[in-house]
Amino acid sequence: MRQSITLALATIAGVFAAPTTYSHVGGNSTIEGQGDFFWGGAVQEGPQGTGWNFVQGSVVVPNFKGGDPRQSANMWVGIDGRYCSSAILQTGLVAYGDGSFWLWTEWWKNEMQNYESGLTFSPGDTLRFTVHAQSTTSGTTTVENLSTGQWVSENYTSENDFPLCETDAEWILEDWTQGGVPVPLYNWGTISIFDTIAKNPNGQVTAAGADIVNININGQTLTQSNVQSDGTRYFEQGSLTRLPPSAEKAITPFEVHIPQKRTKTPLRIDSPQDIHFVSLFSEKKDAIPLILLHGWPGNFLEFLPILELLRNNYTPETLPYHVIVPSLPGYAFSSPPPLDRDFRTGDVARIFNRLMQDLGFGNGYVVQGGDIGSKVARAMAVEYESCKVNYCIMPEPQGIVDTLSQPEKQGLKRTADFVRLGSSYALQQATKPSTLSFALASNPLSLLAWIGEKFLDWTDKDPPMDTILESRFTSGNVGTHEDPKSHINKPFGFSWFPKELAPTPRSWAATTGNLVFYRQHDAGGHFAAMEQPEVLLQDIQEFISQVWE
Repeated sequence: MRQSITLALATIAGVFAAPTTYSHVGGNSTIEGQGDFFWGGAVQEGPQGTGWNFVQGSVVVPNFKGGDPRQSANMWVGIDGRYCSSAILQTGLVAYGDGSFWLWTEWWKNEMQNYESGLTFSPGDTLRFTVHAQSTTSGTTTVENLSTGQWVSENYTSENDFPLCETDAEWILEDWTQGGVPVPLYNWGTISIFDTIAKNPNGQVTAAGADIVNININGQTLTQSNVQSDGTRYFEQGSLTRLPPSAEKAITPFEVHIPQKRTKTPLRIDSPQDIHFVSLFSEKKDAIPLILLHGWPGNFLEFLPILELLRNNYTPETLPYHVIVPSLPGYAFSSPPPLDRDFRTGDVARIFNRLMQDLGFGNGYVVQGGDIGSKVARAMAVEYESCKVNYCIMPEPQGIVDTLSQPEKQGLKRTADFVRLGSSYALQQATKPSTLSFALASNPLSLLAWIGEKFLDWTDKDPPMDTILESRFTSGNVGTHEDPKSHINKPFGFSWFPKELAPTPRSWAATTGNLVFYRQHDAGGHFAAMEQPEVLLQDIQEFISQVWE
């Protein structure tokens, strides 16, 4: 079960001098619960040599202000500290009464310190704290903002003066001291440290069954700590807990008013394909044709923010691009793929290349895509001379040296987590799509439950309801490209977003073709055109300025 530690603070009485510097108590002045105890929470313990080498927990950044900045409370996770007072590897968040915060890391008994690179966060963001001891004298602390995809870390090496015992795994709320005297403890009310994990060589546990400790100062117990399960298993329940707030919107009728077109494009002589697209045409003579391709579970609505930016920034006479946003076959108002033969990404590429030719852009165009759209873009770049490409996903290459940056490594971890915990939907859709379609097409709430969780999990922020529910028009599916490793002999670019399902490292991208543009961003995910339209548009424009002649 998913475990959380709930710490409720009692009203704090007494006023202490505001210190100019703060310090941890470290080993508390207590034996078996007797005497002052300056921190409270949960401790998983074991005899020396148990080998707790990994502790993790998450908190939601509290939202308060207007209090006394001299008051504070300190939440952290760490290894050792209760029964082993020779060292503590820990990281945490200090909250002050005025609503300010301090993110810190420490190998105690060394001094606490800031992370070398700052981490941006706001009230309501979820921060995940991790300490990982590679040995008793080396380790790493990491803080991740799960709401933005950003993170910071600190490495410790050769801490021979203060070796860990690795006997305690801890999730803690602490008061500060100065000269052994506690400072004013800010009342956080109730704070939950959730998604608790502790690892040793024998396996992994949560905070369940941990010893409970409460802050006790001058005979007054100031916290009420407990470990509770919120009923969520490690394999999460999915949409169940997030569906109710969106249900009313899902069953309320809505209309989408946008300019749109349909055109027939030959798939083969006896089987024309109806392709729906939205467009923004320029009156500029040298305007560059640009086709933008969505994926699953997206649709053409993803790109409307980019079209609005272009419409607001340019007049028809100055617009530098002809922008075409088609719906993939079987999506929105495009007709579904044929059922009497195999239909693959290469077929979609051929249809869209023909679409661009029929629109008068046979002399050259730029294509951008994400998810399935990126595979179509790759196929168009490989097969058709008039195509240049900027796309978003590619496979792992073979035989390259591991020169990955830390954000890229975090991205690959996200990929592994997705494959293990979030990819089963694809197998169902690929093998029994009709079975699923009857259940989803009968009710918009069913569709919301299936698709909505993807938009929530794969993005930095919740998308508009109509963007999710437009997918109810989808009546088909698109297969995979026969050869995803086809080498691109055209200039191509890549925009890296941290909450993408499979954020591709630069070194991997460079093995697949003529990479001329690569940019890494701090925010954004699988639906970049919708989440970060200004950022993606700027990338596309810079890429085009480099490659278009």
